[in-house]
Amino acid sequence: KKPYSLNAPQFWFSSRQCCVDAMVFKLCSVLVVLVAALIAGLCGVTQSSPGVLWYRVSTSLKALRALLTLPQKHIDDFLGSYVIFDKESIQTSEDAQNIVNYYQVLNHLCALG
Repeated sequence: KKPYSLNAPQFWFSSRQCCVDAMVFKLCSVLVVLVAALIAGLCGVTQSSPGVLWYRVSTSLKALRALLTLPQKHIDDFLGSYVIFDKESIQTSEDAQNIVNYYQVLNHLCALG
């Protein structure tokens, strides 16, 4: 019996594994090229460096996470804080707390972009 015949399971496995490895390598190469093209394109469109682009994306993702995990009480307080826009001036500590409640959510919304 020949040691490297087609009937030998080791040959079939190593040949198949080689094909899978080559496909994975090609797929990873294509993904790297696509990501590089996307970054270069976004840098060109936004006229900024990759560092600035990364800062903007990471800030937006952090803000999105913060908004998604925001307690319901903060959302209710934010919506209730709109009563300060009907007033001429801030006169009570409740008005001051409404301003805090307003900016507590608004800062995250502005960070989204």
